[in-house]
Amino acid sequence: MGNVDALMQIVKLFIMIASGFILSKAGMLSSVMDKGISVIVVNLTWPCLIVVSLQREFSLDICKNMGLVAVMIAISIAIAYVSALVIRRVIKTDSKSMYLITFMMMFANTGFMGIPVCTSLFGTEGTFYAAIADAMSDAFIFTVGILILFKSKDASAKWQLKNLIEPATISIALGLILFVCQIRLPEILTSPMTTIGEATIPLSMIGIGSMLAKAKMSEMLGDYRLYIMSLFKLLIIPGIMFVGLKLAFGDLNIFLKVIILESAMPVAA
Repeated sequence: MGNVDALMQIVKLFIMIASGFILSKAGMLSSVMDKGISVIVVNLTWPCLIVVSLQREFSLDICKNMGLVAVMIAISIAIAYVSALVIRRVIKTDSKSMYLITFMMMFANTGFMGIPVCTSLFGTEGTFYAAIADAMSDAFIFTVGILILFKSKDASAKWQLKNLIEPATISIALGLILFVCQIRLPEILTSPMTTIGEATIPLSMIGIGSMLAKAKMSEMLGDYRLYIMSLFKLLIIPGIMFVGLKLAFGDLNIFLKVIILESAMPVAA
């Protein structure tokens, strides 16, 4: 995909976000509706999109790429953690807030935003690798991430396996099993699942726009810490990943571009 095509896809996404923003400001989308959109995306359209994207021919090259995506996402999270340690020296705040800032730096919105963006730019192949990236990110979020969040509230927490049992991880696990075993779902299932999955992009973008419309912009824009975090999270970390992958692989294939994009996503919700 050329730069112009990629730019046009991004513009389309922003138009969808703008439509949600306008509808919310006009009073047509309430907070309850925003929650409903999130429920539909997370529990229905997103899982369908993932399972259908994993319905492809098995190959060792694809498996190798999947492994590289998982490893690189782990490296990206590690770089983000180091960045959080650097930010701690710049931002003076209490220890509870620092735990929260550490979480925000380490974990990106690889699912709700990352998968739709990668799908929009790279099609089903983008969805395929974005799902692997999201699975790796979720593995860290629902283990290390949960413990960090509990620390931010001065609470104790024990990791439990059930933390990982949620629609995204279930759909990724199911999709991978079908992929490895080369089990093809019948057309009577894949056809409606494909149509439902295609709703993920517009619904998630509209939902994000609506939630942005309800945010207190004055409070966010007045918090200098967010600018420092955004600089690291949206520019420095993905910049490091870009340079590192470019030096290591030369030409950037789709799965490498997915890694960079996923590392550049905003904070996980």
